[in-house]
Amino acid sequence: MGRIDARKTQLLERMGITVWYGRRSSTDPLPLPVNSEPLDGPAEDQVQAATVKEEVKTEDPANLQPLHFVCFAIDGAVLVALAPEGERELRFAQDIVCAASGTWSQAPSKLNFDWPQRIGGRVVSGDRTRAVCAFVEKQLQNVKGTVVLVTDDLAQNVQSLSDRSQIVVLPPLKQLAGDIDAKKRLWLQIQKTR
Repeated sequence: MGRIDARKTQLLERMGITVWYGRRSSTDPLPLPVNSEPLDGPAEDQVQAATVKEEVKTEDPANLQPLHFVCFAIDGAVLVALAPEGERELRFAQDIVCAASGTWSQAPSKLNFDWPQRIGGRVVSGDRTRAVCAFVEKQLQNVKGTVVLVTDDLAQNVQSLSDRSQIVVLPPLKQLAGDIDAKKRLWLQIQKTR
């Protein structure tokens, strides 16, 4: 497997994802183990060494959980939510972000985000929250946004943006679409962001 270009590597590093490359190419045969005997020394030392190795490999469980969401972006606003389940939810999400931006003359762009990231068939791990934040921040920059609308199931991933943007937390789209009172509260919140 070849290396990815420097631009993609730099983007991933900004998202908090470390890209690793093996020293061998995928066509080189792997060497056979030289010695499969246990380490010399007391058993306590062997157990302690194994524990240290396990601790080094332990990663935050949240970083290992798969995550798929969509980001709708339009002039001045971004909406981040779990992927809408149908056409009705999709249109509703677009209406929400258009209302927040005040722009109804164009459709918002829709981008998907998947965690963990996969590049060239390899899984690239890192800090999921930093990666999500970097992704949303990039979308805000692209649309000169100041408002982030985010469903409550994803809100903890974008809290670090609160010093630069107004964050409006809303219920999941499916729940919000069927709750008239929640819609009224949301529209009032959106009006306050303008």
